[in-house]
Amino acid sequence: MKIDLVNLDELCTVVNRELEALGISVPDGRTASVVTPRNVRYYRTIGLLQPPSRSGGRAEYSREHLDEIIEIKKAQHEGITLEQLLEIRKRDWAIRP
Repeated sequence: MKIDLVNLDELCTVVNRELEALGISVPDGRTASVVTPRNVRYYRTIGLLQPPSRSGGRAEYSREHLDEIIEIKKAQHEGITLEQLLEIRKRDWAIRP
């Protein structure tokens, strides 16, 4: 699916549609399958998600953000915690030249 730059609410709507289409759910009670603006802000705060671009003071999210959130939810679906995912990504980032 092609998306242009979208705001936070639109990003969550698109992510949730794609998660549903992919059949990705997070079954345990610790975390919901549905992505909310609060989730996205948290992913940014802990370093799992790149900051959005800004235009006129508004945050704009791209396809890369959508893909990153889908990957986060896939990892959670497989039982990987956000803390574990952050450690994996930190190791991957350290290896990149």
